[in-house]
Amino acid sequence: MKPTLTQHKGWNERRFEIALTEIKIWSKDLNGMKEWSIQYENLGNKPFTRRASMRVFYGSLVFAVFWISISILIAVINWPLSAEKFGLSLLFLSGVLFFVLVIYIRSSENNLYLTGGELSLEIFRDKPTEAEVDNFVGSVIEARNAYLKEHYAVIDAALSLDAQLNSLLWLRGQEVITEEEFYALKNKVFGESNTNPTKQVLESQPLDFTHRKITQKRLWDLKEFEITNSGLKIKSVDSSGMQERFVEFESLGYKTEIKRESKGGFHSALLLSLSFFAFTLKSLLEAKHIGILQVLLLVVVILCCTAVSTVAFFVSGKRYLYLTSERSKVEFYEDVPSLQEAHQFVKDVVTARNLYFRKKYATIDADIPIESQLNVFNWLHNEKVISSEELQNLREVLLGLKKSDGSPMGFVSPN
Repeated sequence: MKPTLTQHKGWNERRFEIALTEIKIWSKDLNGMKEWSIQYENLGNKPFTRRASMRVFYGSLVFAVFWISISILIAVINWPLSAEKFGLSLLFLSGVLFFVLVIYIRSSENNLYLTGGELSLEIFRDKPTEAEVDNFVGSVIEARNAYLKEHYAVIDAALSLDAQLNSLLWLRGQEVITEEEFYALKNKVFGESNTNPTKQVLESQPLDFTHRKITQKRLWDLKEFEITNSGLKIKSVDSSGMQERFVEFESLGYKTEIKRESKGGFHSALLLSLSFFAFTLKSLLEAKHIGILQVLLLVVVILCCTAVSTVAFFVSGKRYLYLTSERSKVEFYEDVPSLQEAHQFVKDVVTARNLYFRKKYATIDADIPIESQLNVFNWLHNEKVISSEELQNLREVLLGLKKSDGSPMGFVSPN
């Protein structure tokens, strides 16, 4: 286990230290120095990568070269310049160069986030190297899990059954303990020998959609989706960079939304390009002399206006399909690779989610309070995972079953 990680990037410096109960963080940048810590109880274990793209910088560089070239050509045409115009030209060039510098700094972003808890941990992805960062993140997750298991996966007779069961459920949800460890600990809490005292009431198909993938590509944008056993793996690449994240089925919704952009952006870009071309042409016609530089200026303006209008045409008019819930919103292209394939994949995601919920939550457990199980069944019904008839069936089975000693199945909370 690597207990510390030190990172340097430009004027930024960060240091992370793995402690017994928390991870300590020290950072220093242009805003000053800061020290804080994140308790393991508040730290998640889901890595999320965000990498900026240099394409934005290259685009801004082309934009800057274009405007500087235009400015130089206009200055040559109107030479000699007055002192006031010369000062304004220098100010304009300085602003363009500063803009390019800011874009370059933003384009160098490459961070890894540890999410899934109340607080997120942000680490430079490649400082000193990606391998060292991966090893350190693995050590953080290992230390977090060991601490949580040691302090919460314990049998304490002084605590109520409710409190101990909730702790075990939370540890399972945080992936600190496995399904087998959960049942083994739960049986110790309730003093039962059965390793899996659950009853599957509803029929549930296996997850046939595992590793089902779809790739959506449009111009320089790329989206890749893959259905796994417990959620949706997403990778997106666009002009702002690359992102990788994982959305658990518990965070995925079943509602779909459709958004179709208008061609207003293209029409605006076309109007702006024509206006700029007309202004340039008018300036040239009013000039006393038209030479090779003036003709070159007009050609450059025509090419740039055409490029801007072309890009605006392909960027505007996009069609999006969203899978929404209160906790997340996943965006798909509605018509890539085709309208039918995109809609079918979203249906498969919802189906895989529902099958996962049915297998994990639509069960009756002898040790979980009746009220808790009824709340879960109502939640499954509200999420359109089970029908009204299936909900009624679960309720009747849960309330009708009794233990061998004749007492009702499931304990009742004392409060």
